[in-house]
Amino acid sequence: MEIAIHGEGTIVVRFINKKGQTLLEERLAVSGSTTVQARRIVPVELEMTGGKELVVPVLVQQSHDGQRVTFDGKEPATWTRERCRKIGCPRSVVEEAGRGSAPALTRGQLGGFLSDGPDLSRLGGREG
Repeated sequence: MEIAIHGEGTIVVRFINKKGQTLLEERLAVSGSTTVQARRIVPVELEMTGGKELVVPVLVQQSHDGQRVTFDGKEPATWTRERCRKIGCPRSVVEEAGRGSAPALTRGQLGGFLSDGPDLSRLGGREG
């Protein structure tokens, strides 16, 4: 899924499962002129220690109203509601996520996400 950000500033996207639990949070910052645009491809499935889990990106924060954000070319709330319905979220989760509400991660929740990204080796102090 593509997140497009038009205008500088920071956004926060939380990735929830169909129960509405936040599994991952990303902060995306864009700097430059007032006409700057950035794109980020994000997962809709996470590899967890217990297996794969379908997720829904939820835009929970953006720097200012002048910044325009789209999810696959659609308004984030619309895309998020559609995705929630597609993966079988209960109506309460669909409504909350559609309003840009997803619970913050707590320190004890971290640790179940697997990544094969190029920076993974540095997390453990090993250069790859």
